[in-house]
Amino acid sequence: MEMKNPWKPGAPVEVVGFGVLLRSMSPADIDDEFLAQVRDPKISRNLALGRNPQALTRENVIKLLATFDNRRNFWFGIWPDAGGKRLGFIWARVDWAGVASITLAITEQARWGQGAGSAATTTTRDFLFDVVKIHKLTAHIFADNQGVIDLIERYGWVREGRLRENEPNDTGGRRDVLIYGMLRAEHEQEGRPRPKSFAPPPS
Repeated sequence: MEMKNPWKPGAPVEVVGFGVLLRSMSPADIDDEFLAQVRDPKISRNLALGRNPQALTRENVIKLLATFDNRRNFWFGIWPDAGGKRLGFIWARVDWAGVASITLAITEQARWGQGAGSAATTTTRDFLFDVVKIHKLTAHIFADNQGVIDLIERYGWVREGRLRENEPNDTGGRRDVLIYGMLRAEHEQEGRPRPKSFAPPPS
């Protein structure tokens, strides 16, 4: 992980790791393409965007963005560090006890399965533990989101519980939510798994 600028609470963040650039999102990043991506049911079904994400407006999303202050709450866009289209985004919120929760979305569906999620999650993990100095990292993941489950288990997260029928699904039923966590001591273990650098194939 490389910080482009030293982090000062409240200032925008730029950090590079494993072939991706994470940069604090700004209102200028909330364009028509981004809105179309987050409205897509394949994306929105795994995000907490309210009952009708297809009705999201730019104003709604900018209001949400304003709750991320770059002190304890971060909304990073994900780009290839060599340049190119935005790949997705990651949310991170840190509570008063030093426990951070994260949510990842790779919104550029052509890049699914190419390692961008692994690179962005691990870079965010490093930033939160090593720079923000959190104690614990958590994620709530829908039990049917096998791709993300495989990703975080591969990189050392521990399953801590299951919330049964905790959220509505997109077919009128309910979905279980799995709780995963990682402690500072686990993050600092020697030989912890690390992803390969993200390098999309030539288009």
